[in-house]
Amino acid sequence: MNRTVQKVDRIVNRIVDFVLMVLFIMIFLMVFNQVVLRYIFNTSIMGTAEVFTMLFTYCSALGAASMLRHREHIKIAVFLDKLPLKVKKVVVTINYILIGIFCFFVFKESLPWLNSIKTFRSQVTGISRAVESITIPIAFGLMVFYCIYNIFIIYLNPEELHLESSEADLEVKELLQEAEEADRIAREREEREKNNDQGDLS
Repeated sequence: MNRTVQKVDRIVNRIVDFVLMVLFIMIFLMVFNQVVLRYIFNTSIMGTAEVFTMLFTYCSALGAASMLRHREHIKIAVFLDKLPLKVKKVVVTINYILIGIFCFFVFKESLPWLNSIKTFRSQVTGISRAVESITIPIAFGLMVFYCIYNIFIIYLNPEELHLESSEADLEVKELLQEAEEADRIAREREEREKNNDQGDLS
């Protein structure tokens, strides 16, 4: 069961990462093309800005889902880090359940909304508004899957709980540990110098 879920997770992650890579390449090429056309040939392609905005929206939505999977959203984990392991599991589980419920609600409500706007088209590109907004159910559906997966994995691999600490918190802890180590070395140096001075006086 564990291997099956992890295999599905790897496949989904690879697909999301590949799509994000393609989108970023497309955005780069479109922006580069617009810069060259505008500043060298004094012209541009109609609708490029709108397509660029749509692709950027895709990247933002899929990126938000991917960050949830990798637990990289902004968080304050100071309180969480002080909890015992069992309590921490419960708090993290409740957290993902609440996020999952919210994401499922958005996913469910976005489907009929997409159907209602599919006849509306952009006046510049002619693209349906549903195409522009289709990443909403896709991204929030992915978030529901990732919430379920994150809950599942922390009970199978409890060591992954440390990933719930934000990178900023980990960096602060490392800086504090380095500062404490520097203070300890400085105190030891002062004590040695003091002992040497007392030895010289004697």
